[in-house]
This record gives sequence, structure tokens and C-alpha cells, in this order.
Amino acid sequence: MRNARVGYRYAKALVELAQQSGAIDAVKADLDLLRSLGNKDLEALIASPVIPGERKARIFRTIFSEKLHQLTLSFFDLLFRKGREFALNDIIQAFDLRYNQIKNIIKAKVVTAVPLSDDLRQNLHRAIASLPEVQGKTLQLETEVDPALIGGFLLHLDDKKYDASTRRQLHIIKQDFIDNLYKLKY
Repeated sequence: MRNARVGYRYAKALVELAQQSGAIDAVKADLDLLRSLGNKDLEALIASPVIPGERKARIFRTIFSEKLHQLTLSFFDLLFRKGREFALNDIIQAFDLRYNQIKNIIKAKVVTAVPLSDDLRQNLHRAIASLPEVQGKTLQLETEVDPALIGGFLLHLDDKKYDASTRRQLHIIKQDFIDNLYKLKY
């Protein structure tokens, strides 16, 4: 909980600074780049309690000075100096949420048992975009394959989850059998 609270506060400050300087899209692109790297050595460096914050800031600036916006670099300098690098993932997550609110973006994730064809994906995109809570917003649809679903789909839309999977239906039937096994209905 502590990391989420710290992450929210730092992300809020970063969003406000980025909006004031007109660099919110550049900062978003920088954070997406950092998230996509997945470099274990860099993650170990950032998480290391042995390396002082000033040294982490210098190393980070040396690696990314040509790739990141100046505001992003300054923000990371502050983060390292204040010893808040432990909340980096929470900060990025909170920034994404706030960015999506500002840009009126809604994310949806569809999990299916088999990969979706392009036509089915487009039809699903249109169907989700026509939902009342999505209308007027930019929909970003992400797909995932989970063979354990057997059939059907799971839809994650903001903080809601719609489960229309065969696995769920079988679970409901199983529970009905368990609940009604010893009940005689005369």
C-alpha cells in the first residue's frame, strides 16, 4: 500500500509537470520505453540498496541522456536522490492510469482459448466500442490466449470483468451438482 500511495503522488506530480510543459506524450513514450526494456541488470541496479541514489542517477543519465526527454531525466534524478526508486513500477502504473484519463482512453483485454482472426478481432473491437461506458472514448484492445478457458472469452474492461468462458460455465454446473447432490426434491 505504501508503494501505491508514493507511486500515485509522484505520478500525479509528473503528470502535472508534463502537462504544463506540453511534454505529456513524450514522457509517456519514455516510460513505455523503460517498461519495455526488461533489462535485468538495469532493474538490479535500480533496486540495489547498496548503490547510492546519486550514483544511480549518474548511471541512469549516462545510459538514457540521448533517448529520454529532459523532464523524464530530471524526474528520475529526483526519484533517485529521494530514494524512491522502489516505487518505480507503481509510479509508472499510476502515470498510465492518469494519462488514460486525460486522453480519454479506455483499455480492454480479451482472453480467448484460441487466437482471434483479424475479422473477429475487428468485430469484437466494434462491439466493445459500442458499449455505453466506452462510447466517446478511444478503445485500446489487447488480446491474450489462454487454452484453459476451453471456449468463450473473458473481457476485462477497466475494473470490470465479464466471464463468458466455457470453463466458468462448467464450474457453475459443477457447483450446482455439489450443492444439490444430497437435496431430494419431492
